[in-house]
Amino acid sequence: MRNIIRSSTLDVKGDRVGRLIKICKFFWVDTFYEGASGKNYIDEKAFLIHGIKVEFQKCQHPVYNQLHGDFIPYLSVIDLLFNHGKESLEILTGKYGEEGGLP
Repeated sequence: MRNIIRSSTLDVKGDRVGRLIKICKFFWVDTFYEGASGKNYIDEKAFLIHGIKVEFQKCQHPVYNQLHGDFIPYLSVIDLLFNHGKESLEILTGKYGEEGGLP
């Protein structure tokens, strides 16, 4: 079971990046994961000074067969589920069609 802790209960103050660093240090984190858009505001050097590596997501939208017409990206995961059912997890994790996986 995982505990969910709200950052508001930690009593950490600071600007956006400073507060994130303090939260990472509170939990002894050595890697901070951020979305690709975080490159616009995250100061990686500030994290590195505190021994925290920053990794930005490199999310690749999966392409899968849809029932009608050409592939339309960025629809709900429900579209994927309705089109591929049990195969959906393998598609999302990039394991679809791997040896030992689904064809």
